[in-house]
Amino acid sequence: MPDIGVEPRSLRAAAKGTRELADELRTVDPRVADPIARAMPGSGAAKHAAQVGDFWQTRLSENVSSLEDRATKLAEAADTYDGGERAGEADFSGLTPAET
Repeated sequence: MPDIGVEPRSLRAAAKGTRELADELRTVDPRVADPIARAMPGSGAAKHAAQVGDFWQTRLSENVSSLEDRATKLAEAADTYDGGERAGEADFSGLTPAET
C-alpha cells in the first residue's frame, strides 16, 4: 500500500504515552470500598465491598499489563520501520549518478 506512511517518531510518542498511562494506573487504589468492610464487619455490604475491591484490583492489573505490552509493541514497530528505512536507503545508495 504505497499511500500509507508510517512515522516511527509517532509510534514512539504513542509508546511513551501508553507507558505513562500504565504508570498512572499503577498509582490507583481500587480498594476504596475496603472501609465499608471494616465499618460493617459481617454484613452483606462488607462482603460485597471486598469483592468489588478485589475485582477492580484484578482488572486494573490486567489493564496495566496490557498497556505495557502495547507500549512495547509500538516501540518495536518503530524500530522495525526505522530498520526498514535504513535498509531501503542502503539498497539505493550508490545507484545515483556519480557527481563529477
